[in-house]
Amino acid sequence: ADKFPALLSCGNTGVLLALGKACLRVQARQAQLVQKLESAFNCTDPSQQKYFSICCLRLLPLDRIDVSKLASDYFIHIHGSVILQTILDFQRPAKAVNSLLELATEELVVIFSDA
Repeated sequence: ADKFPALLSCGNTGVLLALGKACLRVQARQAQLVQKLESAFNCTDPSQQKYFSICCLRLLPLDRIDVSKLASDYFIHIHGSVILQTILDFQRPAKAVNSLLELATEELVVIFSDA
């Protein structure tokens, strides 16, 4: 059974981070990790995939994010930030790259100005 949603809901996000870093280090199962995260974030539908990076940064499923307020300040989870950075270092980071490129300028400013 898929345990990613359970790891997200109970807050054991360090496990997901360690898994992402391991996938990068051994250059294996990278696409599977992204697919599992997409599923856990409820953004597998093509119309929802543009929110993958936001879900990753916040470590929340899409149904718990108000997408109409992405241009205003919001909490970015440190593990989510490092997971997304790790995915961007994968051999094929297209899903993460595309989801960032599909965001509006105002939405990107919120992400890139977080300190």
